[in-house]
Amino acid sequence: MSATEPIVDDYFAGDSGVDRGRRMLRWTRHPHKRAAILDREAEREEHRARLHTAVFGLDPHDRDGASAGQWLADSARLLRIVVQAERERADGPWMTPTYAQRLDDRTLELQVAVDVQLDEFVAGGPRRRLLRAMCGVWYPLTHGQAVGTIWTLPTGWWLR
Repeated sequence: MSATEPIVDDYFAGDSGVDRGRRMLRWTRHPHKRAAILDREAEREEHRARLHTAVFGLDPHDRDGASAGQWLADSARLLRIVVQAERERADGPWMTPTYAQRLDDRTLELQVAVDVQLDEFVAGGPRRRLLRAMCGVWYPLTHGQAVGTIWTLPTGWWLR
């Protein structure tokens, strides 16, 4: 057993949790529950972004000019934005200065880009259509793989 095997195991340990979380999203209607599931997925993506270089070494850049570790980090950022929107959808706006201070510059940039769609999402607009619209805005700003994380989110059969 090599010294990197525990790290590799840790890196891939979250895969089954993602699959389980995505299955749960198909049937979960309440925004708080959806936010909790997405929050766990964002934590796994952040964790994988931190471990990526230790597991795979310095990988060549992908066609978008970013490493997989970078798109995993952006994936987590996009998920966090959707988590915030789901929570606001349930409780009303709660973008407090404390929340805004916790955003890194990259997350703030990605959030500001979709402010119009987020406002409509929070107001109860159709999730599927708004998530797709956000992906269209985010695609030129980030990597296709990161946007794919949001594009493929199950929204449930009852949601337009």
